[in-house]
Amino acid sequence: MRVDWATLCRYIEVHDNGSALIVGAGTDIAFVASFPATIDLVLATRLVGRPDEVEHVMAGSVRRPDMTSLASFETIFKQGVHNAYVPPGWEAGFVQRVPIQFVADAEGPYDVVVAVDGNGRSVPLLVLLDPGVG
Repeated sequence: MRVDWATLCRYIEVHDNGSALIVGAGTDIAFVASFPATIDLVLATRLVGRPDEVEHVMAGSVRRPDMTSLASFETIFKQGVHNAYVPPGWEAGFVQRVPIQFVADAEGPYDVVVAVDGNGRSVPLLVLLDPGVG
């Protein structure tokens, strides 16, 4: 299984048919009033694999502007891709919701990384002081 695509968003609602309603997709800037600031977003990912692949390792991290790790997670999940319309030997996909919350301690480019079975994506997030505050 692999991560086909990943994007930060404000909200995602995943449906049983594999589709999703995503609000604020492509969010790449977070404005904050001051530091430290809690950043609370959702990472929408589309995972692709064969129906016979069942157990997977999902790992992720958030890196600071200096590329040191700020937060990380790892989980094992058991989910094959179930789609009755996929011909034998083909891959199928589904959308997954991954909540992301971390405390940003400075302005700059942060990096959200997610991987399944070692195959992943990196999603940048620029954290800035809100110019309208103060």
